[in-house]
Amino acid sequence: MNTQTPISYFAKIGYSARGVIYLIIGSLALMIALGLGGKQTNAKGAISTLLEQPFGWFFLILFIVGLFSYSGWRFYQAIFDPDEHGYSVKGLMVRLGLFGSMISHALLGYWASKLAIGLKSAEDKNVSVANWLGEDYAVAILGVFSLVTAIIGVSHLVKALKAKFDDYMEIPENHRIWILPLCKTGLISRGIAWLILSLLFLQSALITKDHSIKGMQDVLTAVSEDTLFGDWLLSALALGLVSFGIYSFLEAIYRKIEF
Repeated sequence: MNTQTPISYFAKIGYSARGVIYLIIGSLALMIALGLGGKQTNAKGAISTLLEQPFGWFFLILFIVGLFSYSGWRFYQAIFDPDEHGYSVKGLMVRLGLFGSMISHALLGYWASKLAIGLKSAEDKNVSVANWLGEDYAVAILGVFSLVTAIIGVSHLVKALKAKFDDYMEIPENHRIWILPLCKTGLISRGIAWLILSLLFLQSALITKDHSIKGMQDVLTAVSEDTLFGDWLLSALALGLVSFGIYSFLEAIYRKIEF
């Protein structure tokens, strides 16, 4: 049953917060591609950019609420399975991915909370896995990260090409002609970004051996460094990430929140 409950409001607020992240990341990346400036193109850079705006602290507080709301919704999806993924291998993988999303957005909300009260600098650096677990385990851990991000990337592409997102959204018929292509574009772009991230993890483990945890900023930097088509590729990926941001807002509006 699709009713307006506290959980449904948390989900909608959360999807909107995710939309803000990707709109800012995509916009900053597009500015860099067009030579108009731009700053760090990752989630923390997006939050820092938000904080720099007029009434930035107020918007940051709303954004933190959105991040924790989204994290709570992902927890509900993973544990109570409202989308009925079930207990098959595929279903459990999907639910594990939802649980991972819950953790990552909760950590991002925690980081933003520390930033809001002045306990954290806006600057961010890659973290070395070797410093955490030692050199012997770094390659294995990064290999697992590479495999997991590759699976996530492929799942995004499949979700886009088969329009599986449509099963969980109630899109008005008169808007489907533009909403479906936009959603597909956003999912494909995010899927490509995940696949590039998978390659960067593999490169970090086996080639450069810097053993650092990669992120969206590294993905966009890798794309922009192409000597022939860097700016064009970065522009295309940036527009795709903006599309994913809009897709997130559409999920906030049309997503079936069932209990």
